[in-house]
Amino acid sequence: MDVLNRMKKVNTDEMVVKVEMKFKDLLAYTANNYYRKVGTKIWMGISVASLVILSYTLLSYYNKYGKLNNNFLNTCTGIFILFVVGPPIFICYNCKSLIDKDELIKKEYVYTFSDRGIKITSDVSKNMIKWSSISRVIGNKRIIEIYASRNQGLIIPIRFLDRENNEPEILKEILKKYVHEEKLKLK
Repeated sequence: MDVLNRMKKVNTDEMVVKVEMKFKDLLAYTANNYYRKVGTKIWMGISVASLVILSYTLLSYYNKYGKLNNNFLNTCTGIFILFVVGPPIFICYNCKSLIDKDELIKKEYVYTFSDRGIKITSDVSKNMIKWSSISRVIGNKRIIEIYASRNQGLIIPIRFLDRENNEPEILKEILKKYVHEEKLKLK
């Protein structure tokens, strides 16, 4: 009984989260979004397969003639840079550029989750997203994405939730309570 008295009563009916996006938050969201797409996985698979084939060809050429063919070496290097190193560099550049130029993304937003929906408050606007408008929710250990449409959504980095008070799990429970199960992809 003493243990029950020491436990906090958790309110899963309402929760307030304050979010102020930084470069690392936008980078985590963008990279996560980019690398979960099927096209990206196919692109990366073809890149790795091409590198393996070109490396094998290069080694075979070296074993047969005792020297490296610069054309093969240049091709391998170009494919590696284009397909494997290029996308992360491009993502970082785009995120840095967006954070530097877009003042709205850097503002503090307060998200209030209640039985009515998600109230979004900032110093420039107030909006309400009804639970019926949520098209999907995706979450992992670093970020929760809540979409009201294909291109409109909320990004909530887990770092803004108090882990000691179990807020990440409370938020997931609220989302499970109000969003249809087929729209949820929470880890």
